[in-house]
Amino acid sequence: MRRERRFWLWVLSAAASFVLAVILFVPTLDVNKRQRGNEAATVGGLRRLNEFQHGYAASHPAQGFSCQLPLLKPTTPPAIRTTRMSSWSLGCKSGTSLRSLAAGQTLTES
Repeated sequence: MRRERRFWLWVLSAAASFVLAVILFVPTLDVNKRQRGNEAATVGGLRRLNEFQHGYAASHPAQGFSCQLPLLKPTTPPAIRTTRMSSWSLGCKSGTSLRSLAAGQTLTES
């Protein structure tokens, strides 16, 4: 009787260990992880771009918002280097193309 209990205890502990190992070590099967990461990076970049536009409009009240992305670079460097305007000024970030149009312009595919 005791041997049989020990055997089932070992089987149960082995099964529990196997299930725990599967839960911990098998990665989640997320096929759209890269796409969602690119979208999140783009949304964050657009929020930053919006902040730069508002900062530019506040410091240049006669001109308003900028129609050229390179003009949005901050004049004073930030205390912590968190902004990467160089990729936005080139017009591409995380696989997303970005164009800035003046009021009244229409987008034409190139």
